[in-house]
Amino acid sequence: MAAPSPDAAELAFEMSDTGVQGTGCVGGIVGSPGLSGRSAHVTPATLTRPHNPGRLDARAYPVPMALRESVQKRRLFPRARWLAKQMLVRWDLFTHRHDESVRRWRPALVGARSGHVVVPSVAIESSRREAGDFAARGLVRAGDRVLDIGAGNGRQAIGLIEQGVASYTGLEIVKGSVEYANAAFASQGNVRLAWFDVQNAMYNPNGSQQPEKATFPYPDGSFDFAVALSLYTHLERLAVVERYVSETARVLRAGGTAFMTFFKSPPNEPSASAVRTVFGEADIRRVVGECFEIEDAAGCETTAFHDQWRLYLRKR
Repeated sequence: MAAPSPDAAELAFEMSDTGVQGTGCVGGIVGSPGLSGRSAHVTPATLTRPHNPGRLDARAYPVPMALRESVQKRRLFPRARWLAKQMLVRWDLFTHRHDESVRRWRPALVGARSGHVVVPSVAIESSRREAGDFAARGLVRAGDRVLDIGAGNGRQAIGLIEQGVASYTGLEIVKGSVEYANAAFASQGNVRLAWFDVQNAMYNPNGSQQPEKATFPYPDGSFDFAVALSLYTHLERLAVVERYVSETARVLRAGGTAFMTFFKSPPNEPSASAVRTVFGEADIRRVVGECFEIEDAAGCETTAFHDQWRLYLRKR
């Protein structure tokens, strides 16, 4: 489910990040000005405010300050804002025109009209770092079948495909994102998103299914690894979390692994808002612990908007 504020890759455009990612960096996994390692030309106009990892990095993307701030603060009307984002995408493509990765993945990252518009080089780098983190912790391996719950436009597929997974399946409630991703990744052959028409106040208010009763459209034991990055941060009610965690465990094979992120209290105040849902840490541990062993946890040590609690899990 695309976050109302962006993910790591989306961070580049939005007023805050899910850290994903630039999520101001979901838990700090992500964060890179680009792929080539080249330093961008910096002018005084690009340095008029301190660098903030939850905002477009002016040092890597030297675009006019007025344009950047208008995009980040959502001052522009929706259409104008979308056009401004496209200008930033084009600038990124130009500055990284010699990067093989950007050329390879460009069709999957340019042209989205639903979900989050992302800066291509940042999207690639953040996806790689996240997938690399999963692999380093033994959550995902080459040949695995992966389910991404709340897949957005499919950005997470990039790093996972490069890790050699056998298949990437995305479940997403924004229909336009599903249509875009299926067309964008069509040439891959092992990437497919499905529309999950459940109700959510932020992303799908007219969904046909109540989330507390929703069933993932896959047989038991269909996947080896499931990722839910910036999903539970928008689910509003603990009963929905219980359902999604249970369904995730059901579609994973015995001993399967998962990665989930939450906003927890403390340090945050509890909130039932779909924009930024915060659950009590004890409740999260209880619900997740019914189906999964928590192998590691990190992040959410502050109340920063995108500082999420990252859980590395194995099915009981």
